[in-house]
Amino acid sequence: MESFYDMVTSEKIRGIVETSLINIREWKQKEKVMSRVNDWLIEMEEDAVHLSLSAWLAKHGTSRKDIWARVQKESEDQLDLLPDG
Repeated sequence: MESFYDMVTSEKIRGIVETSLINIREWKQKEKVMSRVNDWLIEMEEDAVHLSLSAWLAKHGTSRKDIWARVQKESEDQLDLLPDG
C-alpha cells in the first residue's frame, strides 16, 4: 500500500513540475514580446523628438501618429517651463 501511495505522489509531483515548467516558458515568451514592444515604443518616442512629422510617418506609419503628437506636445510644454533667457 505504501509503494502505491509513493507512486501516486510521485506522479502528482511530476505533473506539478511539468505544469510549472510550461508556465515558466510561457511567461518568458510573454516577457520577450513585451520587451520588443517596449523597445519599439521607445524608438518611436526618441524619433519623435528629432524627426519631422513627414519623416516620422515615413519610418513608423500613420497608425501611431498620436505618439509623435504627444511627444511634440510634451517637448513644447517643457520648453514653456524654461526661463526666458
